[in-house]
Amino acid sequence: MRFAADYFLYSEQRYKASLMLAGGFLCIIGMVALITSFSWWWVIFWAALEAHNLAVLGSSLLLFAGLTIGYVVLKATFNYLTECIKLNWRQWLTQKTCKDYLENETNFLELSRFSEDLANPSQRIQEDINYFVELTIDLSNNLLKSTFMLAAFVTSLWILSGTLSLSLLGIHLF
Repeated sequence: MRFAADYFLYSEQRYKASLMLAGGFLCIIGMVALITSFSWWWVIFWAALEAHNLAVLGSSLLLFAGLTIGYVVLKATFNYLTECIKLNWRQWLTQKTCKDYLENETNFLELSRFSEDLANPSQRIQEDINYFVELTIDLSNNLLKSTFMLAAFVTSLWILSGTLSLSLLGIHLF
């Protein structure tokens, strides 16, 4: 959390990073909305197919094309923003960490000259930061997308299920 707060709240790149993060967040919301729309689209499509209604079938196929194009555009934008965030955060964190560990009185680069156990400390720092940033961004995006998808599909199922009555110990809850 400290690394994320340092970059997204306190770094010189905080405004750019926050805008890209907000854009990625909006893309996730849009993609989940379109995925949910696909599930509702199936209802229209199969109803038109079953009724042999070519007009509704044609309009449902146009709707499908629109949903697909919208999803592809949002997914491409999301991927671009995510990769930009990863790249910028990784560069910033690598520079900061190398400066902290290699340019002060406890210079680990000097220690590596005297000990074989500390080979290529700058490369190790870069690899660890790359791994950390990739996993943090991917895990956060997947958690956010899964949470929104769960909410969207639970809502869809709630709408489709009709009324639900729940009583607990004789008390009507809803």
